[in-house]
Amino acid sequence: MSLGSHPLAAHGHTSRGRERSTAHVITRARQMLGAGHLDAAAAALAAVADPTADTLLAQVRVAQDAPHEAIRLAERAVDRDPGSWQALAQLAYVQSIIGAGDLAQATARAAVHRWASSGARRVAPNLRRNVVMLHCGRCGSTVLADLLAQHFELDWDGEIFTETHRFPPHENPISFLLQCVGDSMSSMYGIEIKSRQDEIHRIDLDFLFALLDELAFSKTVFLRRRNLVRRLVSSDIAATTNQWHARVRDRLEARPVHISVAPGEDGIRCRLEREARALRRIERVLQTRPHLALHYEDDVMDDPMRGYTMVRDYLELTPLRRVEVRLRRTNPVPVSAMVSNFAELAQALAGTRFEAMLHD
Repeated sequence: MSLGSHPLAAHGHTSRGRERSTAHVITRARQMLGAGHLDAAAAALAAVADPTADTLLAQVRVAQDAPHEAIRLAERAVDRDPGSWQALAQLAYVQSIIGAGDLAQATARAAVHRWASSGARRVAPNLRRNVVMLHCGRCGSTVLADLLAQHFELDWDGEIFTETHRFPPHENPISFLLQCVGDSMSSMYGIEIKSRQDEIHRIDLDFLFALLDELAFSKTVFLRRRNLVRRLVSSDIAATTNQWHARVRDRLEARPVHISVAPGEDGIRCRLEREARALRRIERVLQTRPHLALHYEDDVMDDPMRGYTMVRDYLELTPLRRVEVRLRRTNPVPVSAMVSNFAELAQALAGTRFEAMLHD
């Protein structure tokens, strides 16, 4: 791949009318992507000769499981705009997806260095001490994050890769991460990444941590929950009731849910195995990475301040006179009270390593 100027650049600048037309097509294509209309977005972008259109079309091809065409489009975007960190970030993302880990890391480093020199970040990387918290969700991460967000020395941005936060559908997660880091004006910036985020965005964990290292994420917190059964049941209740969190003064009503025990991907046993595999992937990566390990049952469930204090000291933050615990547990009852078909669930998990979690 050549990083030299694309032949189209020799024809000089485009007209203002054409620039407006291109911008309009790209905007419409993003809207189509957000609505899930991949084919329509691809058709619109294919007619636009623009590096931004190429990188967006590469993202469409990723979503359509056409990685080799996505690579070709990402390389073309770099050729058209050799100075673009966004184009390099797109290329690194696609390289990571097809398994070219070493090449993806090299391209990502080039993207980060170009991004840093472009003035896109507000605080110089050498003045930063960023932190990433890995967790599985439904494990006390929100109450812990709410405590950390109250500290004036820390800009806590939460789960940046979820749509409920602000991650746009079909966005390049590498570019989005750079934008989020660049927008922060704090000397310490914190994010959260869920344990299965690598599956959702198809990012190799080794590649992701190499990227985080380039962005001065020198601190890592790993918050996990031992009882995976309670975690999944809690998640199903939250999805059914749309109540993901509860304030200290909120009244809670028991709303048992039906848990599928059928064989297949949606059955409880397959779901539990997926959760366990995701945690093992993170444990593998963290074997050689210094980090603070927390367990929900030990460090957050009964006393969130315990987990907060451990993280605060690990990050070397100034102790505050007042930090308020503003959230409470949403399901402080036995699993039997949370599941309407508990007898079926118990039978499905009998004799497995998950059986004890029904009564913990």
